[in-house]
Amino acid sequence: MQRDAFGLANVSSAHPAWASSTGERVQEVVHHLKLLALRQRWSVVGDTLVVERICQGSREALSVLVGRHQAAVCSYLSTCLTDHTTVEQATEETFRRVVEAAEREDMLLINRIRLLATARTVAVQICNDDPGVGVVAPEFQDWVASGGSWPLETPTALYDAFRCLPVRWQVALWHMTVDVDEPTLIGDVLGLPPSRVKLLGNKARHALRNFYLGAYERSVNYRPMCLAYARERTIFVAPAPGMTMAEHPSHCRTCSQADLDLCDLDGGLRLQLPSMLLGWWDDGRYRQMKALALRDGDPRPVARRVRGASR
Repeated sequence: MQRDAFGLANVSSAHPAWASSTGERVQEVVHHLKLLALRQRWSVVGDTLVVERICQGSREALSVLVGRHQAAVCSYLSTCLTDHTTVEQATEETFRRVVEAAEREDMLLINRIRLLATARTVAVQICNDDPGVGVVAPEFQDWVASGGSWPLETPTALYDAFRCLPVRWQVALWHMTVDVDEPTLIGDVLGLPPSRVKLLGNKARHALRNFYLGAYERSVNYRPMCLAYARERTIFVAPAPGMTMAEHPSHCRTCSQADLDLCDLDGGLRLQLPSMLLGWWDDGRYRQMKALALRDGDPRPVARRVRGASR
């Protein structure tokens, strides 16, 4: 059987069943091409500008924002709620609240972290409004019942250093270390070509390391050995006599933790940031649902409902 450039069968209209099937496939191809064109038109247009266009009334911009973040928001809500319809409604409510907030807040604050925090708030409200409705995950319901306690209530040194970074770099590191998104998506979110995403990530990590070391030096200023170790972590200070950088952490709990943080910044951020920023976080479930999410799904129906509800 001959096929065209899209892999579609060249079927005669004399066979209505085949023709119907082919017609459906043609519609799918056209639908996919429209979505591809939408992404290409907004390629490397950062979320800040997208949100600005949303505030100016652009429906297409809202579709772009939903398309970039829908999978993550839906996946996070799936760790809180068990009913598919409720998850969809909560996803739309999350975007609606963020769009409304964008009209009165700094647009730089409208990002993936803010979206997930809003999703958590929506899920908590659903849990509180209908505690016995059966759409809330038992673990999340227990978390809400306990007061929504943060697993890491005391800020860690790595978290404090992270919060010293510019918001743009915080967002970049979240996408790279926690969500582990594709460079193309990260570039679109930040308004960068994919080739520059890695460079930005390296700059953000370098700044994070400097903030961390600076804060750690101040915190151990009264402990000579710890201070010497902290300074040895930079390339500008020679090792202290009689104690190598590798030996000291094994005798010091705080320096051992610092050594772990600095040796694996990405792993530390992935472990600590969700708990510190969101409180509720089911890492395994989130990643499982995100892997299953239909990332190429059409965001336009969701955007239309969000826009309609916001009026």
